[in-house]
Amino acid sequence: MADSARVTNELAAWLRPQRPVVVVTYLPLPGEIDLGGLHESLPGCGWALTRTPFDGPLSVHPFHSELEMHRFGFPQPAADAPLLADADVGIVLVPGLYFDRRGGRLGRGMGYYDGLLARLDAIAVGVCLDSWIIEDIPMESHDQRVGWLATQSGVRRID
Repeated sequence: MADSARVTNELAAWLRPQRPVVVVTYLPLPGEIDLGGLHESLPGCGWALTRTPFDGPLSVHPFHSELEMHRFGFPQPAADAPLLADADVGIVLVPGLYFDRRGGRLGRGMGYYDGLLARLDAIAVGVCLDSWIIEDIPMESHDQRVGWLATQSGVRRID
């Protein structure tokens, strides 16, 4: 089974017993874990995507919003897509290039997810492969840690 499918299966098993919540997922960029089909396997959850605006913080929109291409070439909810309230979000699935054992994340820069995680009262789950977990990632004062990691070997809380 491909790595992305294994991570998706582990996340589905972990999410299944959770109370129905809004789960923010992502459309993968090259090199990120593809969680395609996860939302279809858990219809009891509400699903959402983020939008990266030209200026300002990430916004959260229903998963099935109309999509448009971001200026950097990735799909995202259209500018006029309905907004979801931050208070409705229960879980955020966070892509990363690397995570460390304490929940530090190396992303693609710009701090968009850091800003989102700082304003939400939600469970943050880093999504990666076991081999993408390294010992330590230098953190800056604005960086946000995830509290959980989802890999091909399971979903585990970070102590």
